[in-house]
Amino acid sequence: MTTSYIIPAFNEELLLEDTLISLKEACTQLEIPFEIIVVNDNSTDQTEAIALKNEVKVITVDLHNIAGVRNAGADIATGDLLCFIDADTLVNQNTLQAMHTAIKEGIIGGGAKLQMDANTPRWGKFWTWWFTQIYFRLKFAAGCYVFATRDAFDKAGGFDDTYFAAEEVFLSKKLKKLGPFKILSQSVTTSGRKMRLHGRWQTIKHIFSIMRYGLNSRKGLDLWYDGQRETSKQSKK
Repeated sequence: MTTSYIIPAFNEELLLEDTLISLKEACTQLEIPFEIIVVNDNSTDQTEAIALKNEVKVITVDLHNIAGVRNAGADIATGDLLCFIDADTLVNQNTLQAMHTAIKEGIIGGGAKLQMDANTPRWGKFWTWWFTQIYFRLKFAAGCYVFATRDAFDKAGGFDDTYFAAEEVFLSKKLKKLGPFKILSQSVTTSGRKMRLHGRWQTIKHIFSIMRYGLNSRKGLDLWYDGQRETSKQSKK
């Protein structure tokens, strides 16, 4: 079984290389056939060059819709298993091994637990912990790490690109209707940059904007689509 790892990326020159290195190392240790696809969403920085330097497949789109970007990667993927990883997320061998074991046991899709990087504000770590206690019990995959068999993904219709956020929730719901769905106890490490950049009260304001405007438009979704990026790396350990 070949696994296709799909990484959507918009202006991710700062963090993409670390993500690719960690992923390639973990995949190599597993000795399971794989391909890595970076879907460059018309970046204006060195995202494409960094992906090419790391010898992965690269396609460029101009969508600015995360569901559509993920689907574009799936469209060219050749794997029997699809795994979607955010460009600011580090994975390890244990998590990938647990995913493959779950697939062998009949699981058709799922996600992994998550840890925020070391420099995430304390309030952000607490909020994430509290939110994910509910989120994972409902068996929703976190957007930074979602996997599904090719067959199940196609039957589910892929990510619904009428939504500009929470696309992983809607896919999780569809997959759960098709077969066994699992949130792995193993975790990935994802960046807390949004919390560092926006701060506590601005983040709360964004949440209320989502409640006001919904998920079918980029309006009110600046937390994801404003394009702000840090200028130096923060430790993810």
